[in-house]
Amino acid sequence: MVPFRPMPQRALVVEDSAPVARALRQHLEWGGFRVDLARSGEALGALRPGHAFAVVRASEGELIGRLKDADPLLPVVAVLLDDDQAEAEGASVTADGLLVGPLTRPVVVSTCRAMARLRGQALRLAEMENGAPRPPPPAVPLGRRQRRSLPAVRR
Repeated sequence: MVPFRPMPQRALVVEDSAPVARALRQHLEWGGFRVDLARSGEALGALRPGHAFAVVRASEGELIGRLKDADPLLPVVAVLLDDDQAEAEGASVTADGLLVGPLTRPVVVSTCRAMARLRGQALRLAEMENGAPRPPPPAVPLGRRQRRSLPAVRR
């Protein structure tokens, strides 16, 4: 039997600096994401319905707003490269998550996984609000008495 492996989730990384884009791509691919890179001028054209989240430089506040307008359920993670920039711009960032440099792999991956979960929950809520059937409840394990009454399976 082949083990179940979920399809990798897609991330959109919008970054004009090649070294920063490369570092983010490496961190996210290590975390199991498929990464699409775009420059800030190409971001809206690169956005796809399959993107679980977007990572954008925090100074691109207008772009963050345009991405949210294009897909209101898309979580956006803003990147601030140092503490000085975080102090100056951190409170004004309108993104759903915030990464402050130096960008370490565990922090980037865990923040982006949280954003991907947020996207999944938002999509499920939207489906339920639109009248989609609710998923069945999880299977309840059988109790001791019920297990004894089942026929034995030969192997």
